Amino acid sequence: MRRHPERTAWIVLGGAFAAFCLLAYLVPAGLKWAVETAAANHTLVLTGSNTVYVQRPGRASLEANLTDIPVGSLIATEADAQATLNFISPDGGETLASLSIYGDTQLTVTAADSPRFGTWSVRPHLIRLILTKGRLRVFSAGDVGRPVEITITSAPEATTQITVAGANASVESTFVGTTVAVREGWAMVTAQGQSLTLEKDQRAEVALGAAPAGPLPVERDLIRDGEFGEPPGVNWRVDARPPANPNESPGEVQPVIIGGRRAMKFQRLGQDWGQVGLEQDLNQDVRDFTSLRLVLDVFLSYQDLSNCGSQGTECPVIVKLRYLDPGGLEKEWLQGFYYKYDANPVFGYTFCAPCSPRYGDHLRVDQNQWRTYESDNLLAAARNAGASMARLKSISLYGSGHTFDSSVAQVQLLASD
Repeated sequence: MRRHPERTAWIVLGGAFAAFCLLAYLVPAGLKWAVETAAANHTLVLTGSNTVYVQRPGRASLEANLTDIPVGSLIATEADAQATLNFISPDGGETLASLSIYGDTQLTVTAADSPRFGTWSVRPHLIRLILTKGRLRVFSAGDVGRPVEITITSAPEATTQITVAGANASVESTFVGTTVAVREGWAMVTAQGQSLTLEKDQRAEVALGAAPAGPLPVERDLIRDGEFGEPPGVNWRVDARPPANPNESPGEVQPVIIGGRRAMKFQRLGQDWGQVGLEQDLNQDVRDFTSLRLVLDVFLSYQDLSNCGSQGTECPVIVKLRYLDPGGLEKEWLQGFYYKYDANPVFGYTFCAPCSPRYGDHLRVDQNQWRTYESDNLLAAARNAGASMARLKSISLYGSGHTFDSSVAQVQLLASD
């Protein structure tokens, strides 16, 4: 048997060199991949009114009213409950997105993470949700350094993806269909292998076994700049009433960011009455509309008066619509929000005592929590109260009382023809 030591040596040398080259490529590439794909979970902060259930991963039972929840949790609200879920960056520095979760809703947070080594990764912040049933509203943060990619899977095999900063979109799901509506930004809806891009004030319907239908119109918003993108004075004018004590401040209005939501804050410090807020002229004939609904988010930080003051007109947040009835008489629709309650009416009313007609009680909400309010059809309510609406004159948002600190966001007055 002939031996070729030179050939064997060259084979060994060549193999060793090939292995060296392979390792020289794979080790840095592997390290690069590990650095670029390494992720850290978001902090999920859940706040709610009434009963909100959470089933944490690996547990068989539901727990009520948890606040800090892990990724992988299932969240379920009762019919009369409402919750807010904030996604906080791993370093705790920024709110990346916020969800308003409505009553009778069930969803699961399957993923929520950011690149662990942000300087070395181009990956976006990722949020993955499964909406089993019910309705939620998504707010993505503004500029947070990299995109926030939110994906919502819902029945029947529909996927909604939101990647634009400052988006505001709602997703409503039943077992046989999904409705997606975009108020700000844009979203992509996919089903049955087909995708549809929705822009501002558009919606899509996804039926069982069908591709997305749309874009379809949503209700027309009569408010200009309800998301407060412009400073006061552009679309809204500041309305600061002279205080009862001229030595006290009338209060101030200022734009703020609370939980990733752009809002307008009403703030005042005083021992006597004062009122400060915003007003916008509407001058809109509503006689041909079939529906008119008010939607807004409210955040109450502080009020010193109980309920809404001695006449029920001093709430930390009040919304007022001025309108003309068919006979040309001016009337008002008013809705207040408060958190500090006392059952003894001597400390204040929970409704507007001098208002006529009286449409309903003010709404008690939780302190330091966002609460989304959606009215019933205001045209029907006014008609049933014997004070039909013919022309809207203006809308006012304000705080009233002695000392208060309150905020409003995402104000919409939605009309249907």
